[in-house]
Amino acid sequence: MTRNWRVDGGGCIDRGKPVSFTFNGRTYPGFEGDTLASALLANGVRMMGRSFKYHRPRGIVALGSEEPNALVRVLDAGGGGQPNGRATTLALVDGMQARSQHHWPSLEVDVGVLADAASRFLSAGFYYKTFKWPRRWWPGYEHILRRAAGLGAPPDRRALAAPAQRHVHIDVLIAGGGPAGLAAALAAGRAGVRVLLADDGTRLGGSLIDEGEGDVDRPRGRWLAATLAELRQMGNVSLLERTVVSAYYDHDYLTLVQSPGPGRGGQAAGAGTFWKVRAERVVLATGAIERPLVFAGNDRPGVMLAGAVIGYLHRYGVLCGRDIVLCTDNDSVYGMVPALQQAGATICAVLDLRTGLSPAAAAAKSAGLVVATQARIVGTEGRAQIRAVRWARDDGVVVRTECDLLATAGGWTPRVHLHSQARGTLRYA
Repeated sequence: MTRNWRVDGGGCIDRGKPVSFTFNGRTYPGFEGDTLASALLANGVRMMGRSFKYHRPRGIVALGSEEPNALVRVLDAGGGGQPNGRATTLALVDGMQARSQHHWPSLEVDVGVLADAASRFLSAGFYYKTFKWPRRWWPGYEHILRRAAGLGAPPDRRALAAPAQRHVHIDVLIAGGGPAGLAAALAAGRAGVRVLLADDGTRLGGSLIDEGEGDVDRPRGRWLAATLAELRQMGNVSLLERTVVSAYYDHDYLTLVQSPGPGRGGQAAGAGTFWKVRAERVVLATGAIERPLVFAGNDRPGVMLAGAVIGYLHRYGVLCGRDIVLCTDNDSVYGMVPALQQAGATICAVLDLRTGLSPAAAAAKSAGLVVATQARIVGTEGRAQIRAVRWARDDGVVVRTECDLLATAGGWTPRVHLHSQARGTLRYA
């Protein structure tokens, strides 16, 4: 059964424009401005895929293009469509039809889970060592292995649209539509140069929206609204959403992949646009990716990045859990506690991996939160949804805490992919 997890807030959705969509043949409600991921989470759908090798349940982990699990197929009129679309970056539209991948016969009941039960016998390279003999049996092996391999079936070549291509010479190309990228675009636009800004999200604003600062009644929200309004009025500035800067070559030559908008009835539309850009200057304002924490059972649905949890709340008005355990090695989770509590969540415990209480941790503990330092997660419970966390105190005693969401914060890693591809060097402090 599903449950409504929609709460007040959500600066990216328009509650006056409801839409409906289907996932795995079942119809759900959503709002204009949702992504497929946020709408599924709002309807209580937690399991959205299966792991590649052992077919273990997988759920949403992240908020944007770094999402590893929720890869879906957006269907077309013939039942085919485009595979491996990230539910976290697919804008929801009325009539969208999507289904999960890599399971049989269904997501909930998957024969491939037998591989999980036999995981101790399926070591790395098992297939290559086992299925090469006897040679005459290979045709039988091949049929089974090819059906099990891969994530999603390729689209029908006859229905596959060729991507549009655009060749552009520009003065400034900006990768990233967060506050830094928008500020750079505003400065360059006012200087009169030609600007192209590309962002892989469905809405510009980045961390300002994720942290709840995108509302027009807040100073940063007013700055964001005024900046976007001014940029959109500039004839020398182009803003591209749903666009990934995919490669950075010599002499400031870059390629961009712009995802298509949905077609009629929410079906997959076209193949997008492939941009080939020659820029005089390139600004990389790509932000950072939150690091996950590693522990036994960190792959269960309901284990998410803390930044994604607060992002879904502020962007889409979706509460990802009501009984929450936070695990962190930094202070970032303490700032999100009041917003989660105001939305109706209970913070069951804050597991801080550090040896002592930081000022933020001490303030949270004095406010009544259960804050455990030198805590260590030893395992999780649940199958299609996390049910409890087992963690060790600093004295070694193992405690079991029931929850429906475990949010982890392992710090932030800057997105330096394009910089490194362009042979840029890094200095570690």
